[in-house]
Amino acid sequence: MNRFRKWLYKPKRTDPQLLAQFYYADEELNQVATELDSLDGRKDPQRCTLLVNQFRSCQDNVLNIISQIMDECIPNDRANRDFCVKFPEEIRHDNLAGQLWFGAECLAAGSIIMNREIESIAMRPLAKDLTRSLEEVRSITRDQALRDLNLYTDRMKDALRHFDSLFAEFELR
Repeated sequence: MNRFRKWLYKPKRTDPQLLAQFYYADEELNQVATELDSLDGRKDPQRCTLLVNQFRSCQDNVLNIISQIMDECIPNDRANRDFCVKFPEEIRHDNLAGQLWFGAECLAAGSIIMNREIESIAMRPLAKDLTRSLEEVRSITRDQALRDLNLYTDRMKDALRHFDSLFAEFELR
């Protein structure tokens, strides 16, 4: 047994603390992603559609909890989002962040968004930085959820600040 493993514990699913909520939301996202990766969508298109919708819902949930964590642990260091007022209300909906995450992953993987090749190529480096930053936030936050649900470490705060800044820049573009 790893001697450091003794300091890790799995939070209770019913724990209302944000780090515990994050742990289980991220676990569910990983489970759906694993099932999607192993599914042949051509053989079962209905199951594929169901899983894609579930995956996007899980992404929304993870981002929502990360946002709540940022509001709690770095409230005065959040990136400025005043630019959001220029968007119509129908665009600023609850799952916009999840759609942006999905778009960033597509761009980072080399996709062209809506036949806009020049814009997609220009956005690709930011999309790659954003997805790497989000993976780092998820990893650090998952690790912290296993260590101490009552503590936001400096490393975690730094990762959240960096992610928030990149996400706000991605939203703006």
